[in-house]
Amino acid sequence: MGPSAALVYDLQVPPSALWPLCIATTGNGTCKTYANAIRKRISPCEVLVIDGIRVTSLDRTVVDCMCTLEFPSALAVADSYLRKTNQPRERLEAMVAKPQMGKAGIRNARLVASLADGRSESWGESEARAAMIELGFQMPDLQVPYQDPVTGKWYRADFSWNLGDAGTVIGEMDGLLKYSDSSLTGGDTLLAFVRERQRESRLTIGGRSVMRFTPTQVKDRPFFDSLLESYGIPRVEPLTGWKALR
Repeated sequence: MGPSAALVYDLQVPPSALWPLCIATTGNGTCKTYANAIRKRISPCEVLVIDGIRVTSLDRTVVDCMCTLEFPSALAVADSYLRKTNQPRERLEAMVAKPQMGKAGIRNARLVASLADGRSESWGESEARAAMIELGFQMPDLQVPYQDPVTGKWYRADFSWNLGDAGTVIGEMDGLLKYSDSSLTGGDTLLAFVRERQRESRLTIGGRSVMRFTPTQVKDRPFFDSLLESYGIPRVEPLTGWKALR
C-alpha cells in the first residue's frame, strides 16, 4: 500500500518517500509499526495481484499517498497517476471529494488533487513545482514546445513563464540520468552533454532565458527561492491549507 504499492504500479515516487515500507494486512493479527515498516489493516476487497505482488488498488494507493506523504512527494505521485491513466485532474478531485470519515490526511489529499498536473514527466519536476507552490511563486506552464528556427526541430521545456515585456524564462530540471543512463545517452556521455548544450542554445534564441537546477538545489529552499527571484519569477500567495504531518 502507499508508496510501496505505487512503485509496483510504476508511478513516480521520490526516493525520500520509499521508507518506511508500507505493508497492508487483511487478517486479524497485530499491526505493529517498526523502524523500516508500517503495517495497516485494510479490507480484502481492496487487494489486487500485480505481477505476482499483492497490492492495494491503484485508486486506493494514490489516495493513500496523497493523504500520508509530504506535499512534494504526494504531488509527484498524483501527477504520475494522471499521466499514467490519461485522466483529467477532476478524476483525482472526485476520488477524494466524498466524505471519508476518519481518513487521516484527507484535507491534504484534496489540496494535492487540486494542484496535480499530468504533464509533469518525473518526480523531480513535480517536486520542483511543489517547491514553487510552497515558496509562493507564479506557476509555470509545463512541457511547452519551442521550435528551433535553424533545424525546424521542436523542443519541450520542463517549465516556462511568459513574463510579458520582461520576456520568457524557461526552467529545466537538470537530472543526472540524461548524462549517465545509457538508454538516454546512446552510450556516449560526452555526446549527450553536447546535445544538451546545443538544445539550450536553441531555446535561448529570441532572448529567452534558461534557468537550470537540480533536485538537490530544489530541496535547498533558500537557494531555490533566491534562484527563482533572480530570474524575475513573480510572487503569488504561498501554499495554504496544508496540515503538517507528524
